Amino acid sequence: MARYKYQGTFKDGQGAVVGAKTTSNAIDGVVYVYLAGTTTAASVYAASSGGTAVNSVETDDYGYFYFWVADTDYDSSQKFNISLTHADFETKTYDNIIILPTVFEVDTTAASSGTDGTISSRSSTALGECDGFVQIVITGGTTVYVPYWADIEPS
Repeated sequence: MARYKYQGTFKDGQGAVVGAKTTSNAIDGVVYVYLAGTTTAASVYAASSGGTAVNSVETDDYGYFYFWVADTDYDSSQKFNISLTHADFETKTYDNIIILPTVFEVDTTAASSGTDGTISSRSSTALGECDGFVQIVITGGTTVYVPYWADIEPS
């Protein structure tokens, strides 16, 4: 079993960080995680190993948050919705976030003939759309892991 980390910074509509040290009521923000397209709470973890599954985590004092998703809990095609909440701010939800690695195949036969190789995804997600961690499998068995993170910031 592997767990994949998702991290971000909770910011309000003006770009100010939302955390206990940065809000008038000294309360951290709460990040709820759901399965995309549903109201079903997702099972996430507050640590890279051990512990029990939860469906929300709090920001730290300065708005930073992180959680892990286990690859044994969900298929790699599972997308998530993330809702950022705080008593002083309107809840903001981000839909269809990819957290588990997407697997790509690389055609190295073209590269050996002097032309560019190709990367093709075994899911419907393009590499540039992935948030979290991407696994690239090169034909022949080599595997490359590429981290890709994005802060969540409401507009």
